[in-house]
Amino acid sequence: MPKRIDITDEIKAKIKANMGSEPNYDQIAVFEMTAVTSLPLSKRWSIYDKAQITMATFEEAAAYLNQGGFVPFHTLHNQGYEIPVGRVFYSEAQKNAKGFDELRVLAFIDTAAHADLADKMDNGIVEEVSVGMSFKQLLCSACGDDLLSDMGKVWDRTCANGHVIGMGDHHVKPNGLGVFSELSAVSKGASQGAKILGMQKRNLAASLERSDLALAASVKADPELMLFTPHANLDITNEGEDPVLIAELQAKLDAAEAEKVALTAAKDAAEAEKVTLTTAKDTAEAELATVKTELEAATTAKTEAESKLVAAQNELQGLKDAESARLSVRPFKIPLGGIQGLDATHTDVAAKSKPVVAGPSPAFKTPK
Repeated sequence: MPKRIDITDEIKAKIKANMGSEPNYDQIAVFEMTAVTSLPLSKRWSIYDKAQITMATFEEAAAYLNQGGFVPFHTLHNQGYEIPVGRVFYSEAQKNAKGFDELRVLAFIDTAAHADLADKMDNGIVEEVSVGMSFKQLLCSACGDDLLSDMGKVWDRTCANGHVIGMGDHHVKPNGLGVFSELSAVSKGASQGAKILGMQKRNLAASLERSDLALAASVKADPELMLFTPHANLDITNEGEDPVLIAELQAKLDAAEAEKVALTAAKDAAEAEKVTLTTAKDTAEAELATVKTELEAATTAKTEAESKLVAAQNELQGLKDAESARLSVRPFKIPLGGIQGLDATHTDVAAKSKPVVAGPSPAFKTPK
């Protein structure tokens, strides 16, 4: 089914509002397109890889167009090398049925000079489109820091809080329209869902209410930061090595080197601990051997002492037995009660004792 839109009076009014004049309607074909969406971009080797453009940007882009802004339609982003083949003349920022944001546009193609392109778009041979635009801000997805506040952060691809764009889940969120330079027909775009729409999916042609949004501020575009959304394989401006991939590999290499150093240090510490434990084990075994030797010596000494004690006890018992035997054979034995009749006060003994002389002792007699 052809994709071109019937040129109604409402369509003509929108074209005239944007151009300030009217084209030859017999020589144009009008198409509705999704110019760009908020789904992650496929832009390897670029700061825009995995970028997600904000709804505010789409609103400002729509306001710019609907207030008469000029956005030419090209093929394959040949702006500067190709005269425009058409013009974008109306836009709306929408949230689609799948829940993501998108920028819908209406554009016409000059069929007098580019009938072949219009036919290919009509028949779905050329189906996808790509925008060329710059932005007021490039916000870090992790913390919201604006990388455009310092171009050093753009070149380093690192925000003020140390988040590296392109590593892990970190990406930029382009916010606010800088310059909406052009829209191109491409064979494969970087913005998912950016395409020329058939009748079942288009809605601008059915409802063309003029936007009340203010005109977007004019911002000079840095050529190095212009976003063009053809597929990365078609982007001839991105040549050479992939700096994000290199940064990721370098980070992995640095992490591996750090892990290697940590493992080497852990190994050295384990080896040192092993030596310490081995030394402690040898010392403990030597001490155990000494204790065993001392224990054996003490056991031997104890055994010898016990043997000597038994011998002494035996010898003592022998002496006791010998003494008992000796005493049992004596010729005279004093009875326990003494000898009867043995008394020092016997009368015979008293008779033989000298009488006690009374009076002074002659030994003290003084000579006359």
